[in-house]
Amino acid sequence: MRGLILPAEGKIRRRHHSKQHWMENHNVMALLLLLVMLSTYFGSCYAVSSSSEAPSVSSKPPSPKPSPRSKPSKHHSAAPSPAPKPSSQHHHHPSSGGPSAARSTAPAPAKASSHEPVKNGTLDPSQVKALQSLGVIVGTDPCNTDVQQLLICDGHGPLRHLISLQLEYCSSNAQLSKAALGSLGTLQSLAFLDCPMKVTPVPQKLADSLETFSCTKSLGRTEDNGDLPGLSGDWLSKLHGLKELKVADVVVNASGIGAVLGNMSKLQQVTFSNTNISGTLPKSWPGGLAVLQISQSMLKGSLPTSISSLRQLQSLDLSFNNLTGRIPNGIGGLGNLQTLSLSSNKLSGAIPASFKNLTLLSYLDLSDNHLNGTVPAFIGNIKGLRYLDLRNNKFHGVLPFSTAFVKNLNTFKVGANPDLCFNASILSSTISGGAQPCDSKGRPSKGNADSPAYAPDEFAGSPEPSAEVEQQHHHKRKGPKTVVFAVSIALASLVLVIIIAVVLSRWCASRN
Repeated sequence: MRGLILPAEGKIRRRHHSKQHWMENHNVMALLLLLVMLSTYFGSCYAVSSSSEAPSVSSKPPSPKPSPRSKPSKHHSAAPSPAPKPSSQHHHHPSSGGPSAARSTAPAPAKASSHEPVKNGTLDPSQVKALQSLGVIVGTDPCNTDVQQLLICDGHGPLRHLISLQLEYCSSNAQLSKAALGSLGTLQSLAFLDCPMKVTPVPQKLADSLETFSCTKSLGRTEDNGDLPGLSGDWLSKLHGLKELKVADVVVNASGIGAVLGNMSKLQQVTFSNTNISGTLPKSWPGGLAVLQISQSMLKGSLPTSISSLRQLQSLDLSFNNLTGRIPNGIGGLGNLQTLSLSSNKLSGAIPASFKNLTLLSYLDLSDNHLNGTVPAFIGNIKGLRYLDLRNNKFHGVLPFSTAFVKNLNTFKVGANPDLCFNASILSSTISGGAQPCDSKGRPSKGNADSPAYAPDEFAGSPEPSAEVEQQHHHKRKGPKTVVFAVSIALASLVLVIIIAVVLSRWCASRN
């Protein structure tokens, strides 16, 4: 009977094997379910990390190279212009086909085929031809400001005409021909940015119509284009109808600033920056000037008293030149002045007493000169003053400012005046602007190094971080702590799935 299997026993054994086989199948299914869940989880993690780490394409233009003349040092701030008008300049990537004619955020107009007639809306065909000769890609509707804003047309007549044109990052083959300029006689505003092309004589019609002219790193010798001749001051002087003139980062060949501005009786704003222009300041100026900025150049001689006649002047910046002599007392009569920067010259003497009349002043920089005398107490009565820099002069005595006045400033710098000190019972060293504390005799204490300048809002107006910086911060956030946290979540999920699988298997086994 040992080899004989009874029917009942066979049924039991078959049922046992079936039950065991069913449980094994369920264990395999649970294991497969676990593997599917794990692969899905890690696959999604990989996809998220891959998408977050993908490099972003930046539309930021290349950073400009430093100009030929050394820029102001880090401790100098550029003197702000009062109520600046919105600029029409927009930086773009250089284009090998010519100047940029559209914002980087808008699609570039399609280039017209040389075998087909140009469809340019209602723009004057002669001006279309002039733009093409300058290397500008003219689209089907160049006057459409929704596509670009570097060309602005008028809104009159069956044919529209350009009233504003800005050329940027011109190709080396672009030519500023007399014929092209002659066709653009309706322009009121003309701007060049990084366009190293040679100039031709200015047509009379264009000279009469232009009201705004801007030239930055263009039309002459710059750091990047040393073989070109300098921009002719005589050429600039032909633009006699200008109200606004800006020239920056290009060598200007002129006997002096007066030779350039002499015929421009309508001028309201003048800016020459890093132009190497030399000579003395003129004795007469256009009477309607509101902004006069000639900085980082090679002006010499004294400040003329004629500046005192500019009653509409709101901003005066003559920093980084070689001016000598005393500050004219008449500058105190410029009652509309809001910005005054005479830093980095060789001026001497005391601060004029007439400065007490500059009640609208918000920015005063007289640093890096040879000024002497005591610091006038009336400066502390200029309620709107927010920037005060008197460093590196020869001032002496005790600072006359109260704590309330200093704390109302955004920037306060008076260091590098060896004989200047502050009263420790009135000011603390943290807001002394770099001066030394006074001893019992009202002299700077010996052996005390200059305290730091007071600039609580030095970086308050800094621009928002770029996309590049944001991406760096994003990668920094994905550091070791984040990895550990992700691994912990993965392990916890794995344990949870195993527990669920075991519980399901036992539950199924118990039912059978």
